Amino acid sequence: MCKIYLTNSNLVSFCSCRRQYDYKFNKGILPVENAKSYDNAIALKEALITVALSHSEHLSAEDCIAQALLTLKSHVLEMQDEARLEAAIRAYVKRYYDPDSQDWEVVSGTPNAGVTVQMTPNVTYTTYLDYVVRNLKSGKTFVVVNKSSSVIGDDFMCRFFIDNDIRLQVIAAKQLLGCEVDGVIINAVTRPQHKIKIGETDEEYAERNNARKGKADLKRKVGESREEFVSRVVEDYSDDSLKRQTIMFTESQLNQAMSTVIAVAFDMMACKSFYPNTSECTKFGKCPYMDLCMREGDLSQVSDQYTIKK
Repeated sequence: MCKIYLTNSNLVSFCSCRRQYDYKFNKGILPVENAKSYDNAIALKEALITVALSHSEHLSAEDCIAQALLTLKSHVLEMQDEARLEAAIRAYVKRYYDPDSQDWEVVSGTPNAGVTVQMTPNVTYTTYLDYVVRNLKSGKTFVVVNKSSSVIGDDFMCRFFIDNDIRLQVIAAKQLLGCEVDGVIINAVTRPQHKIKIGETDEEYAERNNARKGKADLKRKVGESREEFVSRVVEDYSDDSLKRQTIMFTESQLNQAMSTVIAVAFDMMACKSFYPNTSECTKFGKCPYMDLCMREGDLSQVSDQYTIKK
């Protein structure tokens, strides 16, 4: 029997739509437009990990932010996206930073640290831990999972109670640390969608003003500085823009996640036909592979929309 190496990404893709799974993981076809959103999410996730590690070293709030911004700058981001993510970090620190808190310690923290769980001789699953904390008063240990989205409503938070990867992160942390892990803490952060207010160029202002034919001069449209933009976005963060949820799992729930993943793994190994699941095509907006599907997989017709993973 062949061996199979699973991650949450290929598992979810296979369960959602086998055609999408085939394009992405068998053929290595990746949508170009999705890369930007993915890069922003990873950059924010790593910056939030940096905040936690800096806080555990008793750095000030501003120093925590400064370290997180260095993490952001290690990613290639568009200027406006970087400013948006800076605002998210500042809002997060403003909400959660407690200079007097001595209740928690970080016991493990390596951004995007992959931990592999051997499920059967033929099935391995790799999950990625953000960091693990221990409450010094209760002695309880938790995996902290940073998540971000454009919207983090109740439905977004509810899914983590039954998410297989979240449960497998607990199993992986137990394996990594050799101690009991009691559950997870979900840190959910809204990725801002604001746009910087752009001012007029000299030429644009003159053209608009001249068109008024002798009437009083118009006020020039002045743009925002980067600092003004970040400050405005931070102030717009509401209670619903940042959420934190603690979830405890029973041993039975952890075992159920293992059984589910193993069952899917055997389905993947036996799969001969990668048919589409059309109920997923527009479930969360348009599927990034829909244009390719509509052209029966002929990449030459949409070559500007996709790239081949090397």
